[in-house]
Amino acid sequence: MKYRKFPHKVSVRLSDSEKEKLELNASLSDLKVSAYIRHIILNTKPPTHKFDKTMAVQVAKIGNNLNQIAKHANTHKTIDGIVLKQILDINKKLDDLISQKLIQEVKHVSKIL
Repeated sequence: MKYRKFPHKVSVRLSDSEKEKLELNASLSDLKVSAYIRHIILNTKPPTHKFDKTMAVQVAKIGNNLNQIAKHANTHKTIDGIVLKQILDINKKLDDLISQKLIQEVKHVSKIL
């Protein structure tokens, strides 16, 4: 990769929360803060956050299961023990996915900070 020179420095004052948001957005875009700012200034759209396809597939499957459970509940007008267990299992899977994603993001941000 060719080294680029950046002879001009621009200074900006931010609050603590603004700085944290900037660092998080840069991290999620897999860029250093200076590269993220340059990208925002020089391009019409800021870089998008990385999309976790595996997570999206897992959430879609869980959503499909929820739809089937909702259909069953609407058809039979009751929720039996089996359906309730399925709902609790889905809730646990969602909690696990959210926890997993949060841990990944915290590790990613920790590397940058």
